[in-house]
Amino acid sequence: MGLYAGQKSLKLNRTDMNDLAIAATAFKLKRTLVTLNIKDFVGFAGLRVTTMDELLG
Repeated sequence: MGLYAGQKSLKLNRTDMNDLAIAATAFKLKRTLVTLNIKDFVGFAGLRVTTMDELLG
């Protein structure tokens, strides 16, 4: 997952490795990422992202 996060870092020109590692983990495990800040995960094609508000609906 670290390799995937590193590749995304280069492709998206981002250095926030914490968010990249979280996104890579959710993507590789085929899970939905639940966050308060969807904007932090823009650009990750195929990554399912939702907010707590949407989840608790």
